[in-house]
Amino acid sequence: MKSFLYLLFGFVDSFTILFLTFKAFRLPVTMYLRDFSIMATALSITSFVNRVVLEVDQIDVGAQFFLIVVFFRLLFKIRVYESALITAIGYLSYLGIQFVIYPILLSFGLVTLSDGKSLVEWGTFLIQLITDVTVLLIGWLIGMFNFGFSFIMQPPHDLYQKGKLDALKIRIICGLVLGILTLSSTTYWIFIFKGDIWVLILPILAPLLLLLRWLYRRDKIID
Repeated sequence: MKSFLYLLFGFVDSFTILFLTFKAFRLPVTMYLRDFSIMATALSITSFVNRVVLEVDQIDVGAQFFLIVVFFRLLFKIRVYESALITAIGYLSYLGIQFVIYPILLSFGLVTLSDGKSLVEWGTFLIQLITDVTVLLIGWLIGMFNFGFSFIMQPPHDLYQKGKLDALKIRIICGLVLGILTLSSTTYWIFIFKGDIWVLILPILAPLLLLLRWLYRRDKIID
């Protein structure tokens, strides 16, 4: 039963990340729902194999990030740079929201510290459920009020076109690399950290806020 719930919530987690990712860049969602479902299924199964079967939790977030970039490149024909960029924004935003929700639930006694490190506990599923609902709501609000970035064109892209490398793009790439490193090490820090859980949100928010600031500037230049 809990294995089924892990796969189910893994699917919903992945779907909400994809939903938020596209909403953040004003890309259409409804026309890609079938593709999102295929991707979310593959990502959920991959996560189950990594965490439950092989017990290699430390590589799972990095593997998920890599797979999403590959899917964006192959299914949607989005260039690798843009694929990595929008994936980083979506994933960092999701984790940032989750790392706010988790301590709040912890403070109310609704979950325990072990729930944040477990895979198939009821408290773990509660954290995922509330995070997913929150992310979907935020994504819906972004679309409703027409927020988000508009400098990335709707796919398919010209995969052989190379953009100009300027100072701002170099900063964005540096922020992207920092974001990828943060995502790749998140699970490791969750398992070894013994202090105040709120501290863990700082390494997630830092690259996210830097990227959002620089992407806002990029959007203004394009406009």
